Amino acid sequence: MTTKHNSYIARETAINTVFSVVLSIAFALLFFQSDTHIDLGSRKVVLDIVPQSFAVAFMSSLIPSLLTRQRRSSGKLQTLEGKHSLPRNVFLRSAVVGVIVTTICAAAYAILGPVQGAIVLILSQFVILKAVFGGILSLVVTPIALITALRDTL
Repeated sequence: MTTKHNSYIARETAINTVFSVVLSIAFALLFFQSDTHIDLGSRKVVLDIVPQSFAVAFMSSLIPSLLTRQRRSSGKLQTLEGKHSLPRNVFLRSAVVGVIVTTICAAAYAILGPVQGAIVLILSQFVILKAVFGGILSLVVTPIALITALRDTL
């Protein structure tokens, strides 16, 4: 991997992570706007992990992949050597990534998350927690999506 590839991946990951944090904040406020206190063990929080995980993972794969393909086809980026085993279709790939990430996150939270009533946060704390969660997901998924898109055959 060249220095240009590394800096591209770092820059695009940072940009996408900011987008994911904002998206996570917006969805948390939308879904929990009427709640002043949020019980982290509640069914509502467990169920909220599903759309947030999918949306962040899907978008963290789709948008960077499409932009990378466009930049590669215009000659602004060189192909990265190597192969991958993910689907070539970017929409299908992003959906697969979204489903995998969602399954892992929902299962992990259902198994390892707090029991009902153990941790209750006020809305502002909860929104920050959701923003951090969305940011971490993006930091994990985006570089993988970018490396994959750099290796795609056009």
